[in-house]
Amino acid sequence: FYPGENTLRTRERSLKDGVLVDEVTWKKVLEDNDPESIPAPSPVPLLIIQGGSDEQIPVVSTQLLAAHLCKIGQDLERWIYPGQSHAGVIVPSANDMTHWIADRFAGASNPDSYKPVGLADVQTTTCPTPHGP
Repeated sequence: FYPGENTLRTRERSLKDGVLVDEVTWKKVLEDNDPESIPAPSPVPLLIIQGGSDEQIPVVSTQLLAAHLCKIGQDLERWIYPGQSHAGVIVPSANDMTHWIADRFAGASNPDSYKPVGLADVQTTTCPTPHGP
């Protein structure tokens, strides 16, 4: 479970049943899903892939998440594929993602020196842990 999952499940049931969710519930959902509520980095590297024209999750949302995670020392790479939608990013990023995952299992360094090639001009962000290479 992630922090806000139970609250979101309650909200989803309420919306399906046609029950309006009150302001207190929405406030809790937002607080539970605030990236600032993540107190410590994961011990494993994280890859965030997103389409630059994502219509479901604004690019600034993953930018804020990545900034917070970098601040707490998360080993992170974030790739934004220009012009791609939420679902449209899957095909152009598939080989890049597979390469990144294979490098993790092979023990390659973090951040990975591999640069995504699924599209031209993929925007990349990296933030290695303070004790990384």
